[in-house]
Amino acid sequence: MEVKVHLFAKAKELAGGLSYITCKLDNQTILCRDFVENHIFEVEPKLRVLKDSAYLAVNDNYVLPEERLDLRETDDIALIPPISGG
Repeated sequence: MEVKVHLFAKAKELAGGLSYITCKLDNQTILCRDFVENHIFEVEPKLRVLKDSAYLAVNDNYVLPEERLDLRETDDIALIPPISGG
């Protein structure tokens, strides 16, 4: 199964301007932390600098690192970097 992970702001910049990356999964059920570390960061290693500050959102809901995900190819997944502004 393949899922798209949308990238915004600093994450998009680190990925060379890509608006999304595609991750291949063997199982659709996975811990959020494992999905980020073993799939997102494997596809785009430059995103590792966001390890302690970015959040994952699935279908417009933030997901905690210890939560179990039951992903589908149609899910709207986003890596949300820290936001700052003035």
